[in-house]
Amino acid sequence: MNSFLITGAGSGIGKACAVYLATRDTRVFAAGRTLSKLEALSHSNIIPIQMDITDESSIAEAHGNIKAHLNGAALTGLVNNAGISMMGPTALVSNEDWHRQFETNVFGAM
Repeated sequence: MNSFLITGAGSGIGKACAVYLATRDTRVFAAGRTLSKLEALSHSNIIPIQMDITDESSIAEAHGNIKAHLNGAALTGLVNNAGISMMGPTALVSNEDWHRQFETNVFGAM
């Protein structure tokens, strides 16, 4: 069985990808910050994984959980979908919000 990790799987495109792959006999590690959203993806092939891609300890914990489920197998693929968007005119978005967006969308993906 193929196994995919999908970040940002709690909503939008990530959620749609998780459901799509799960219904095609693929084990999906659906990762996101809010566990309740991930648990709502009730499908036997979806394994909810709480993970914040900007937090190294959260990533390490998620890695351990995924590794335990894989039982020696490897991931087949990654859908690196997690991201946020700060809305508004550039001059009005705070430096803190810009940093948070880059931490998630650029450094988190790396």
